[in-house]
Amino acid sequence: MDAAPLLAEVGRELHAARPEAVLVGNAAAALQGAPVTTIDFDFFFRKTPRNLTKLKAFARALGATILRPYYPASDLYCVVRDGAGSRWTSWRPHTA
Repeated sequence: MDAAPLLAEVGRELHAARPEAVLVGNAAAALQGAPVTTIDFDFFFRKTPRNLTKLKAFARALGATILRPYYPASDLYCVVRDGAGSRWTSWRPHTA
């Protein structure tokens, strides 16, 4: 699978939504030129009402749904869009 179109789409929508978030994991490594293959994107983000609104806008722009698969045990948010396969974008609140 060529992840470049998905990476470009996610990048465009992140730029538009402007969340306070940091990309981590293999997708971040791939952007730095590491020879990894991934189709998931992992972020740490500030859990504020405004940032959650931005997360919802990001999901809506991708035609995706926000899930809380481990609630209440975890604060993990997953943005999921079904298509040629599941596309997961996980958002983990950062605690200072």
